[in-house]
Amino acid sequence: MMRSYGTLSAHQRPTVGDTKTSVVGYDHLGWMKCDGRELTVAEYYSLFRVIGYSFGGSDISFNLPDAAGRVAGMVGTGPASTSWALGDVSGAYTHTLTIPQMPIHTHTGTTDVSGTHDHGGATNAGGNQTESETVMIGGGANVSGSGTHTHTIDPDGAHTHTFTTNSTGGSLPHNNMQPTIFMGNMFIYAGKPEYGAWPFQAGLAPPML
Repeated sequence: MMRSYGTLSAHQRPTVGDTKTSVVGYDHLGWMKCDGRELTVAEYYSLFRVIGYSFGGSDISFNLPDAAGRVAGMVGTGPASTSWALGDVSGAYTHTLTIPQMPIHTHTGTTDVSGTHDHGGATNAGGNQTESETVMIGGGANVSGSGTHTHTIDPDGAHTHTFTTNSTGGSLPHNNMQPTIFMGNMFIYAGKPEYGAWPFQAGLAPPML
């Protein structure tokens, strides 16, 4: 296996830090599963020089990316205000809308034409009535007369009619995952082609496929 690998030209060999997906479920041929595990800088120095502490770790150890349940994103993509750096994570499986995220909308309703209220006061059915009056003239003769007039009732003042709408909805989160097919695991190349459990090491039985 190693002799075959050695016959590959430089452009045919994987480069340290390359990633791939595979239905294989374990480390193989120098490809390490991106499961977030901790590695020592001394043992995997070539890989450390590429990814550093971007995915966690400090001092003498660093971490592999943890790709479980995530899709890979490209570094530096997006608008200038949201460009991503190596190791950044984003996104959620579900999301619940907040009030600012809801579309602008209105609620409509109706009330009675005049509402439920009164302005007080009363007049005769026709709105007019006749009043009699007595006027003293000259030497004391009484003269009776009448005049036609109206009564005006002031309104109660400015007011509004309100109505109440019933609330609806459950405030539950919605699925935020794009259509997806799960194709195994993500791997990163560590630069050690002899590392891993597959095909298999000398003296060891091959793992079950």
